[in-house]
Amino acid sequence: MYLEQKTFIEKFGSKPRVYHMTDTPYVVREYWKKQYKHPEAIEELRCTPVKQSPKGWMTVCDYRTHEDGERNTLNQDVYYINNDVVILK
Repeated sequence: MYLEQKTFIEKFGSKPRVYHMTDTPYVVREYWKKQYKHPEAIEELRCTPVKQSPKGWMTVCDYRTHEDGERNTLNQDVYYINNDVVILK
């Protein structure tokens, strides 16, 4: 392991595990469950591979939501993950 990679992992934690069908990090799925009124109505489309960034582990996720009064809203969000804490940007 390169020294800079070791330093990155010490600062931001290990690379998040992902759900193999959509590459969605499990911690992002848990974040959605807490943030949405009806998390069961979220349709995961795909996430970019998790990669290192200056702000921590980063991924961009596309998903649809079907919340009260909304119709099939397409979302694309950037997520930073630091020690299993999700930060939406």
